[in-house]
Amino acid sequence: MSHPLNSELSYGDIYFLISTIDSALLTKIDSISDDPEIIENLMEQGAMKVFHRIMLLDENEITTNITPRFLFEVLLRTALVELENRGYTIERSLSMKVPVFDSRDVVEFLHNRELIRYLANMLASFTRIQSYTIPVRVRKRIWRRVRFNDMDIDSDVGCQ
Repeated sequence: MSHPLNSELSYGDIYFLISTIDSALLTKIDSISDDPEIIENLMEQGAMKVFHRIMLLDENEITTNITPRFLFEVLLRTALVELENRGYTIERSLSMKVPVFDSRDVVEFLHNRELIRYLANMLASFTRIQSYTIPVRVRKRIWRRVRFNDMDIDSDVGCQ
């Protein structure tokens, strides 16, 4: 039976995870990638280590080595680890910072594995922008290209 985690992480994500946590495990990558529980444990135990490795990458390396979904899951798990060690979160306004003692609720909320996967999938969905161009006839032998995309309601209607 396929586990949701396996279908959401690419082979490159799993390779990046294993090579960051323990490169000696790379010889067993095929069997590890088939075991969602091992991958889940590696994600939980190694979130901070993976986060620190990602922070050393430049933008091109991030986009070529890991998927947005994997990045968001690592970020969420890192936030969870940091909140477990803190008794409050900071709410910012234009003029001040206010500590809010709600971190226990947030930690409890983020301990749900399915919820972390859902949030990572949702955040990753914003990275996939559908865009397309259609030709529009202005008059005989004169055409204009009209571009649309999901993130821009107005789109670039006057584009040529």
